[in-house]
Amino acid sequence: MRRSYLKGFSFSNRSLVQGAALLLLLLVLGSFLIPPSVFAQSESIARIDQFNGVVWVKNNENWVVVERVPVELTSGDKVVTQEGRARVVWSDGGTVEVSPDSNVRITEKKESRGFFVRRLVVVRKMRVLLGKIAFNLRSQEGQREYSLETPTVVAALRGTDGNLGVGLQGETGGSLISGNWTTSAPISPTIPTVPAAAARQAPIQQAAAQGFDGLFKHALENLVSKPLAENFSLDSGWGQI
Repeated sequence: MRRSYLKGFSFSNRSLVQGAALLLLLLVLGSFLIPPSVFAQSESIARIDQFNGVVWVKNNENWVVVERVPVELTSGDKVVTQEGRARVVWSDGGTVEVSPDSNVRITEKKESRGFFVRRLVVVRKMRVLLGKIAFNLRSQEGQREYSLETPTVVAALRGTDGNLGVGLQGETGGSLISGNWTTSAPISPTIPTVPAAAARQAPIQQAAAQGFDGLFKHALENLVSKPLAENFSLDSGWGQI
């Protein structure tokens, strides 16, 4: 019988084939030990660290009025503004500034990538349903990825800061200050302008308002009765959003 020799040991061809098959089987089985995606449903993935005016957060079907900061955010949370602004800071320091009359949802999940060597990549998304955001987000290959979504476009970010806006019909406009993005469809360089009155009549904003019952009135009363977010500076440049 023909044998292969290595450093004094001999193995039959059949043994080599069986060993290779076993190794391949172990690698394939190991690739399933890490689930393909895991949502970070309960842990904090970001926070609101600055705000002014009326800002709402939807967490696990519960609406709250932002009255003080920080406000911790988990995957699936919505940030909705009326006559207000909010800044969202991700756990890695990336920021998103949400303009008045906007509706934004954030998600994070960990996806298993690779075949022979499996690794978890953090995938973060911001879905802008209405309004405008200014963002400064940094993807890192093999570790974390950021993308922006609107009703009509998905944009994968590559070390990017810029602006993005969505109109009443889902039309999307935006531009980059630095970095680049890969988009599923062309994005107009002109950000849609939506009058405040029209934005507040939009079904998505009306649904948010109805979810509050009496909380919107409570927020307005607070605006009159006490100062707005003490650590928020009107000189922060947000007027450029």
